[in-house]
Amino acid sequence: MYRSIVLSAWLILAGHEFAVGEVQQWDSSRLTDQTIEAIQQQTLNYHRCLDRQMAAFNQKDFDSRTASNSVLKQCEDQLDPIRSSLLNEHVPIEIANRYLLRKRHEAARQVLKFMMFAESQQNGH
Repeated sequence: MYRSIVLSAWLILAGHEFAVGEVQQWDSSRLTDQTIEAIQQQTLNYHRCLDRQMAAFNQKDFDSRTASNSVLKQCEDQLDPIRSSLLNEHVPIEIANRYLLRKRHEAARQVLKFMMFAESQQNGH
């Protein structure tokens, strides 16, 4: 009988912890329209920075990967406002970091494509 009482108490506590865990889980639909618009605007600013840096890039005999990294590093600080917006909405840091990493990877692919094209044009291919 003692075991059944202890087991019942343990199950109740475990069920309570599970329910509390569900309440604390972040839901993407909690983002306000204003935050979504702010993130979209900040993302646009990031892409504009990349465009400006690519247009201003003027180096002879460059390697496309090195040039891409240079361009991406110059606009890295443009991602900070996006991180702040997400964290202000209580988005878990892991999710915010994953989102920003995905944004940077997408941008890296676009910049690398552009730089590879520019490199091939420079080499006369």
